[in-house]
Amino acid sequence: MSFQFGLVEIPEVSPSELFGFDFFAGGVASGEMFTIELMNLRTLVVTSEVPEYDSRCQIATIALLAYAEAFFRGHFASMINICPQLVRNLKRATNRDISIDPAELLDLQRQEMWGFLLAQKYEFNNPKSINGIFTDLIGVTPFSMTERKRYQPLIDDRNLLVHHGGIYKSGGKIRSPVKTGARVFYDSVVIPRSEFGARAFFVEGLIRKTLDVSGKALRKFIHDQNIALEKDRQDALEMVDSILKQNHVIDVADFVD
Repeated sequence: MSFQFGLVEIPEVSPSELFGFDFFAGGVASGEMFTIELMNLRTLVVTSEVPEYDSRCQIATIALLAYAEAFFRGHFASMINICPQLVRNLKRATNRDISIDPAELLDLQRQEMWGFLLAQKYEFNNPKSINGIFTDLIGVTPFSMTERKRYQPLIDDRNLLVHHGGIYKSGGKIRSPVKTGARVFYDSVVIPRSEFGARAFFVEGLIRKTLDVSGKALRKFIHDQNIALEKDRQDALEMVDSILKQNHVIDVADFVD
């Protein structure tokens, strides 16, 4: 038996076979979940028979940023679920609010999975916030300064598409009009298929780098603190960055007409 997750078929497992899956949002490791969704976006864009300037690239850009944000939030939560001792780092680093409403614990399938509740308290929608949260938690920064600058135009285009239907507005950060001479309140943001491919490749690399450095840092923390994980947490730890054993999903050559 199996079930369909977007465009990907996932084998069905019984509750006795879950092992560490319930440490992750949706029962799927955050890196795996992002990769599945990225595969769906790739199929959506590259199979389009419309010329390169296609609204699918706009829709896919919105989704790409949404799935990236979900990855960072989910990955943060799963690391705490696997190793709750990490929460002390949050308190020591910047005195972050780590309080949890006890009533919300009742909504959890397993009440020790309160990493999900903590993740809801913080913002994962911009590089500065993400870097700060991961630095406090595990001592890593997902975004370099160069990557922060490259990621920001994706956020700007996403916000323009979501809040203004892609039509340029006055004020704020306007990237494309400077290059194209587009008119505010008249012209719309254009995302060529090739540009979406380059962006997707960049974001996939960013996610994989985050999994690599945070996975290594988490294992080092567990070793240095002499923490003995239960079997299900050990299983979950092995799943955290297992997607790195697989090849990249995005090949920019697939997005060139």
